[in-house]
Order: sequence, then C-alpha cells, then structure tokens
Amino acid sequence: MLERLESLATKYPIDIVAHLVILIPVLVGVARFSYLKRDMKLVMLFLIGDFSTETMSLLSMLRGGTTVHMLDIRASLNIALVTSIYGAALIRPRQQKIMVGVGILFFLFSVIAYSGRVVAPWSQTAFRVFAIGATLAYYNAILADLNLKKIHHHSMFWFTMGLLFYVGGTLFSMLFNQYLHDEATPAAISDQFTVLSQSLYIAFCLLATLGFWVSKYDLKNYFERNYFTDNVFKDN
Repeated sequence: MLERLESLATKYPIDIVAHLVILIPVLVGVARFSYLKRDMKLVMLFLIGDFSTETMSLLSMLRGGTTVHMLDIRASLNIALVTSIYGAALIRPRQQKIMVGVGILFFLFSVIAYSGRVVAPWSQTAFRVFAIGATLAYYNAILADLNLKKIHHHSMFWFTMGLLFYVGGTLFSMLFNQYLHDEATPAAISDQFTVLSQSLYIAFCLLATLGFWVSKYDLKNYFERNYFTDNVFKDN
C-alpha cells in the first residue's frame, strides 16, 4: 500500500497537495473557534466533510477500488452543507426560506442523478450551479443591507469568494466529466483538467483560511446590531 501511495504521489502530486491543504483552514478555524459564527462553524464542517471523502477516496484507490461513488456522494453532501451555511449566513427569514427551499430541490436532484457505477455529471453540475447561485445571492444580500463596516473583515466574504472562484472555474469541466473519466480519453487531457480543478480548490482553501483568520472582527464589524444580525451570532 505504501508503494502504491508513493506511486500516486509521484504521478499526481497536486492531488496529494490539495488533499493536505484542506487541513490549513480547518486548523485555523480550530484556533479561531471562539470567534466563529454559526455559518463559519458550518464551513468547518464542509471542509472536514471534503477531507473525509478525499481520505476515503484515497484509501479506496490504494486498495485498487473505485472512487466514482464518492464523487457523487460528496456532491450531494456539499449541496446540503452549502444550503445550511447560507441558510445560517443570510439574516432575513424570507431569504433563508428561499435558500433552504432551493437547496432541498437541488439536493433531491443530485440524489436522483446518483449512479454509483459511473460519474454522474448532473450531480456534480447541480452542486456547482447551486453554489454559484447561493454565493451570488449572499453577495447581493450583504450589499443590499449596507451594514458591514469593512468587507475584508467579514469572514463569509472570503469563503464565498473562494467557493465562487472554485465552482465557477470547474463548472464547464463537470459537463464533460464522463468523457474525462473514460479510459479512452488521453491521459494528458484528463490530467490538465485535474491540475486546473485542484489548483482552483487549493485557492479556495486559502481564501477560506483567510475567512477564518479575520473572524475575530465579525462581532464588531456591523454598523448596527439588530434582531436580524443578532440572529447570526446567537451561538456565540
């Protein structure tokens, strides 16, 4: 097994790097845990979920198994977590209800699209389309409220930027997922898309790390505290 791990690390070094980089925001989140709002605590859960599924996929590969089912399970899990994150981050009840309602529809779609035998491009695409919509809706909400003193001191700003950067950059490649995972596809082509996807994911993790780092400013970063903003902090 160790020989196979060494072979994978030599052939796909960026995959191993992207796997380990997930631990950076998680560790910073643990260090800043006392400052975290509910939404950022859920972001930690999102990243831990990613690390766990990546670890299980790696173990499956080392044993000569397939990781196809893990990709689709991860997509459905991520839809559920992104729904929870932005459901907690949005401060107005109507916005929360819309986010949760749309998230449930996308989650059900991803479950229906699940195959278990081949990579389901629609499940992967559903996560990215939903995440793009959720991130843009969140940016629109905080810009409309005009209640943040410094946008760069807002923890969710950085996580949202990273998530939008990642899902937006990999959306197109997900439409060709089956082609990229086909044994007939030249390795050079699939490797290029893998490098792009993993590079974007590393950037996402680093931006999420920045979000955890500035979380200590969240509590005093509002011009006005009211019922809606206090609802975001009610776990603190």
